[in-house]
Amino acid sequence: MVSEKPWTPVDVLRLLMAWLLLLCGAELIRAQFAPAGAFQANTNSVTTLVVQMLGLHVAALVLVGVLLWRRGISWADAFGLGAPRWGLAVGVGALVGLLVLAPAWALGQLSALVLEGIGFPVKPQQAVQMVQSAASAGERVLTALMAVGLAPMVEEVLFRGVIYPTVKQVGYPRTAIWGTAFFFAAIHGTPAIFVPLFFLGALLAHLYERTGTLLVPITAHAVFNLVNFLWLMNPELVRRWFGADA
Repeated sequence: MVSEKPWTPVDVLRLLMAWLLLLCGAELIRAQFAPAGAFQANTNSVTTLVVQMLGLHVAALVLVGVLLWRRGISWADAFGLGAPRWGLAVGVGALVGLLVLAPAWALGQLSALVLEGIGFPVKPQQAVQMVQSAASAGERVLTALMAVGLAPMVEEVLFRGVIYPTVKQVGYPRTAIWGTAFFFAAIHGTPAIFVPLFFLGALLAHLYERTGTLLVPITAHAVFNLVNFLWLMNPELVRRWFGADA
């Protein structure tokens, strides 16, 4: 079970407002200076976007670090990272990350079919376009660092580690699960993947609540992103892993 946290809803609102201001500022700068067709096979535009996203995610970690410092609590104590049997936590997270792939993919395909059926254009997620546009080895390393390393860690710290227990502590445990799942899905900005990410977000919150350590949802999220990243880079490789060609 997730332990009670020392920060307040006001602390969290300040953190989110500061991060959103940084996000809006970065988007304004990109809109002002990025060339038309930023997701074309343009090395500079892809690299710039990846570096920008890396910076925003690092900024989120810094803001969380400030919050923890002000409240006098360590990262390990705040998010259960110092819990015993961390190897088991990582193993459980990895297994869940693999098991959730099939239902998430199925929900994504169903969502796309429904949206296309009602005449709503289905566009790839920005992160997907970024991965597919990565041409050089350096760009692929940067996108892998972003998608598989930093993004799962930051998103889990923000949504499950900070926001989820805050909403739960003010007396709304169900809203904490479904609300964080909703905003987790919405922030990715692509209607076609909203349902699978909503499902994933609720599952990750449940994992955190049951285990009391953020290691489990971080690992599950990272493995989920890793397989999707490999699939985007090399669909045939993932098909062989899962025996799709057998």
